[in-house]
Amino acid sequence: MGMDAELLYAWRRGDTQAGQRLFRRYYEPVARFFANKLRDPPADLVQETLMRCVKGRDQIREDSNFRSYLFGVAYRVLTDHLRAQYKTPDAIHSVSIQDLDPGPSTIIHRAQEAQLLVQALRSIPLELQVILELRYWERMNSTEISHVLDMPAATVRGRLRQGRQLLEDALRKLAASPQVALQTLSDIDAWAEKIREKMAQTP
Repeated sequence: MGMDAELLYAWRRGDTQAGQRLFRRYYEPVARFFANKLRDPPADLVQETLMRCVKGRDQIREDSNFRSYLFGVAYRVLTDHLRAQYKTPDAIHSVSIQDLDPGPSTIIHRAQEAQLLVQALRSIPLELQVILELRYWERMNSTEISHVLDMPAATVRGRLRQGRQLLEDALRKLAASPQVALQTLSDIDAWAEKIREKMAQTP
């Protein structure tokens, strides 16, 4: 049994400290999940996510895990927030953050390639942005992402390919020169890791 499973097991049996330890482990990743999708600091939405987890802790499927459940809740909190803020329809999953809020991301980086990647991610449909960020920033596999978004793993793999293609297209359009686009495209994994590290350092 892994650490998350042990803490969840204890929490469900009334150990509140175990629940607190779970939330401390995941506060930073959940904050990172919201960071490239919102202009304002995401503290309120992180707290909302954790509160919903408290209410629904006994609903976690046996074939899932706490991390997937947590990010699934975070995604629902995000879409609820965006619908309320922008008065958007149920099709919000196919709308990009860039379409909702054309302003720049609050994630600031010195490297041009990192800036391009953040901007390109915001320009693709929200669902695909989430899938790519879970893959590159949270290092989730297709099965874990499938639990987050409640869709088959095969569908996730297809959307990963689709999202990657749209991301590459967006990078080519946004880059000041073909050389910069090529440099970013040549190692998206490395640039994603740089962004992840930078976000972890941001207070």
